[in-house]
Amino acid sequence: MFSILRVKCPHCGVEGQLMIPQQEALIVGPCPECNEFVVIFAGTVLSLEKSIMQSDNREEIYNHLHQVVSEHLKSCLNQFFENAEAPRKKIRRRRIRIHPRREASEITEQELQDFINNDLPKLDNPDYFRTIFGG
Repeated sequence: MFSILRVKCPHCGVEGQLMIPQQEALIVGPCPECNEFVVIFAGTVLSLEKSIMQSDNREEIYNHLHQVVSEHLKSCLNQFFENAEAPRKKIRRRRIRIHPRREASEITEQELQDFINNDLPKLDNPDYFRTIFGG
């Protein structure tokens, strides 16, 4: 099952929509408008250093991705705990809902062939991207 995610490039600000296979997907690649690298993690678009991502050093790439994603998670956790701070007497219990992981339906052979024949050849075309995803 595919999900549609609204995205905005942190480098150039172009906005669009991206079809992703599942919400847990980690997507790394260049913005079709400015060609700078981004990572889409947990529905958030984060900026990457193009020079590092294009290097041949896998360990450097891994460390850069780890740092960017870790800083984002740390920021989210800090924001959560800052919002949760209150005098002890007025603390309200917050429920954190954990949604059970849904089984993703498999892509059919026809869907794969349609993607390969129609969409894959057009992925690098900025006009096609804007037509389909806006921006």
